[in-house]
Amino acid sequence: MALVSTVISPWTWRARQAVLVLGLLAGSSSLESSPPASALTRFGEAGSAQSASLTIRFSPGAGTFVGSETVRLTVEGDAAIHYTVDGSLPTAESPIYKRPVTLERSTRLRAVAIGPGAGPQGPVATEIYLRIDPDTQSFSSHLPIILIHTFESGTLDTYGTAHVPAALMVLEPTSGTSRIVGRATVDARVGMRVRGESSRRFPKKQYAIELRSDADDRDSGQMMLGLPSHSEWVMSDPVVYDRSLIRNALAFALSNGIGRYAPRTRFAEAYLVDDGGDVRASHFLGFFTLIEKIERDGQRVNVSRLPASATSAPAATGGFILRIDKGAPDFDGGGRWLQFAYPDAEEMALPERKPQLDFIRGFIDSFAQAAGAPDFRHPATRQHYSEFIDVDAWIDHNIINALAKNVDALRISAYFHKDRGGRLAAGPVWDFDRSMGTPYDQRATDAEEWNMQWAAADYFNEGWWRLLFRDPEFRSRYRARFKALLDGQFSPDSLDRIVDTLASQVGDAADRNFRRWPESPPLDNSPAAEIALLKDFLRRRVAWIKTQLDTNF
Repeated sequence: MALVSTVISPWTWRARQAVLVLGLLAGSSSLESSPPASALTRFGEAGSAQSASLTIRFSPGAGTFVGSETVRLTVEGDAAIHYTVDGSLPTAESPIYKRPVTLERSTRLRAVAIGPGAGPQGPVATEIYLRIDPDTQSFSSHLPIILIHTFESGTLDTYGTAHVPAALMVLEPTSGTSRIVGRATVDARVGMRVRGESSRRFPKKQYAIELRSDADDRDSGQMMLGLPSHSEWVMSDPVVYDRSLIRNALAFALSNGIGRYAPRTRFAEAYLVDDGGDVRASHFLGFFTLIEKIERDGQRVNVSRLPASATSAPAATGGFILRIDKGAPDFDGGGRWLQFAYPDAEEMALPERKPQLDFIRGFIDSFAQAAGAPDFRHPATRQHYSEFIDVDAWIDHNIINALAKNVDALRISAYFHKDRGGRLAAGPVWDFDRSMGTPYDQRATDAEEWNMQWAAADYFNEGWWRLLFRDPEFRSRYRARFKALLDGQFSPDSLDRIVDTLASQVGDAADRNFRRWPESPPLDNSPAAEIALLKDFLRRRVAWIKTQLDTNF
């Protein structure tokens, strides 16, 4: 499914639709605003088995405060409210609410209403309240503010792989400004961990965020900053290699703009409290890009659900999301080591899923045999390789990475997806911090070469791509598509406008980010110099590639 770009105009989120970059990337998303702070609390997945009339209201709702905050709990009907303030699950044995609760520290206030005589029980409700230290209470931003408190989980293990419990809150702009003291538009119990491979070693970390239900640790989707509801999110820190701060958002916008889904993004500033205390200035983490994690979903990678019970065609033919990446492989197919993103590797290792594993391995083997044959047809079935892959999707995927000179493309974080009964598509694109002329990775700096000859993606010889570029028809279609894009959506003027729009969204948050992380300063100590370098690279890259396509391709 082709999804529209997520590049938006300045950040006034509530009760607005997402606006697309200067009309360049057509379409819009009609998204509901977040619920108001004193709204009816959320139901967990078990809500259908509980009494809706026993839903608890919190007043005020989730948010931040200085000093103390008094919260009133109410419920319709004859029921006792049991509550906890230590994050534990409320039960009939928990204290009974009799008077407003005064909070004097950051708190997860959890409550449940139970009818008389162990009667009907309402859904467990949780609201997050974070106390702000006076040294931070004046902080404001034109971007949303994301606050995370780990409570008893403490400091995250840099190399840990398990999600640990925490709480997340989002404060969004009102009249163009987010203030750190106010009511939240999103609050949630979450699981979180440090993510990335090499980036785990960097001073500024990236985080995987998993939104959880009010009642338990099951995933529970919510809209985040106007993006479609889901439970899985990434907070990306691009500062070491991408000091323009926008390379991922830019590449994803380009992909969405030509009808190829890429994760949508939003910009924010963030605080992480990992010492159990109030939110203080020392907890400021600077600028982040909130990114949709690549997941199977109707609003993300739109492939069919693949239950374990699907053991024969056509049911067992999809959907799949696969990747070539660092880490242990899950299976080999077509001469490449591959990992499962959906269904996950643990699921796919189950004996009952072996028919699905056999199918996808055989499918990819057959594709590679066809692509590698002299006539590009499978030697036994006579199927052309184009009967196995979505050729146009593969061409677009390669073009975006080649235009960006993404040094890790096609060989690391390289995703593929296949729907039930469908062909294998390349994508979504992912991970562009080492691209587009960044001076902090020398493999990406030169606009006038396809790629460096060592430890960098070779767009025409990497794995299966070498087989495809042997085909004159594939090369012809690739050349025609690339030329059309360079004269249209990827023209220098179009790229300039998108870069300028993204840079204006970041605004002075870039200055605050570089002050927070002085070990990764921008070029000439100027965020504007980083943007100028990016735009210059893209202009030179477009001109050089157009010449190559006309003369040496």
